[in-house]
Amino acid sequence: LVVKRTAPEAAPYRQVLAAVDLAQEGERIVTRAARIASLHGAALTLLHVIDSFPVDRSNTLIAPEDQDPLDYQRADALHHLEALADQARVPQCGREVAVSARKASREIPLIAAEREVDLIVTGAHGPHGLGRLLGSTADGIVHRAPCDVLVVRLPTRT
Repeated sequence: LVVKRTAPEAAPYRQVLAAVDLAQEGERIVTRAARIASLHGAALTLLHVIDSFPVDRSNTLIAPEDQDPLDYQRADALHHLEALADQARVPQCGREVAVSARKASREIPLIAAEREVDLIVTGAHGPHGLGRLLGSTADGIVHRAPCDVLVVRLPTRT
């Protein structure tokens, strides 16, 4: 947990943002964020950022030819966020998919600042060595966030 608060004492969190990469084990992140939000009576929002969406990239998510690829990817990401909320048994939360030309590590702190978020909860795999403790996205969020950040340890990728 990186605490960046300047408020006196430990004021309760009011806005919690769970930033999930849909390729990670998002349920752990959502569950942890939901517990904290519940303890503080805070609003919880699940966020996934589709970053740097180039038109010519190879796409593992092939959109039907009658749909815009970005709209299709946004709808698919929203569907995954809904499934994460259901798996984590968190019916009362916002779900948002943001599309950005910036990397997620830059966009998530900007969104947090705009929405006056008190706590960002995200995940990171712990590869090898102290210098690689956080992934580049989690590290970027920690350094740019205008609020506290909790990085949930996820199993190492093989």
